[in-house]
Amino acid sequence: MRAITNPLTDKQKKIMYMIDDFINENHYSPSWQELAAMYGCSIKGINDHIMALVKKEFAVYTKSTNRTLRVTNKWTKLRRKIENDKD
Repeated sequence: MRAITNPLTDKQKKIMYMIDDFINENHYSPSWQELAAMYGCSIKGINDHIMALVKKEFAVYTKSTNRTLRVTNKWTKLRRKIENDKD
């Protein structure tokens, strides 16, 4: 089985960096409203992006509960790979 070299679009990567960095800086996850403001799109737009990231298993959250958005180990590994490839 061939590995996928680009599992995320550039937009999805940008959103994942925003989520991960926000959590690292604030020690809690961003709200959909905060993500929409940071990314410059509507809440519906950010929701669509997050649902795609959840489907790809790069993020998880608990429905009907605020600030439960989290990155998964799959994202952590990909981020590490991306950053190592820059060197």
